[in-house]
Amino acid sequence: LAKVLVGWIRGGLAVVNIVAPGTGMHVDPATLDPASISNYASQADKQSPVDFLLNIIPTSMFEAFARGEILQVLLVSILTGVALAMLGKKGARITSAISDLGQIIFKIVDIVMRAAPIGVFGAMAFTIGKYGIDTLFSLGKLIATFYLTSALFLILFLAPMAKIAGFSLWRLLVYIRSELM
Repeated sequence: LAKVLVGWIRGGLAVVNIVAPGTGMHVDPATLDPASISNYASQADKQSPVDFLLNIIPTSMFEAFARGEILQVLLVSILTGVALAMLGKKGARITSAISDLGQIIFKIVDIVMRAAPIGVFGAMAFTIGKYGIDTLFSLGKLIATFYLTSALFLILFLAPMAKIAGFSLWRLLVYIRSELM
């Protein structure tokens, strides 16, 4: 498995080296603010594997959601799901209420997604105004690189694994098509 993962990392790096996304951005590195990422870099240096694993456990059930720590949210969600399944009929009522709440949240996300093109337009206007229209072609190349690498992953790795596991990759892709888009 490790050899397969190393092969895919090399494959991804090969695509990046061939396509070279980011070239032609005309961004002067001197104008970038290194302090904006220094906090992340310093935190990465300080965190050991043990610290990382201990950080998965939140101090309270709601702290995970408040801080936006995705691994903590995932742990709380899994534990909540297991506990609700173990409760039987009482858990089914709570699960139904959570499902109704989820519908509200998805409707809010739908509203935000419908307004997102306005934000994208503003970001494009800023990018073109600051770095020139050629920058959009470089960003387009970056997106094309992502899709090319994803397609290669599907064809060269996931399709053979699906065949070995005995399920149809095509049926899976049709099933999750809205999430992929």
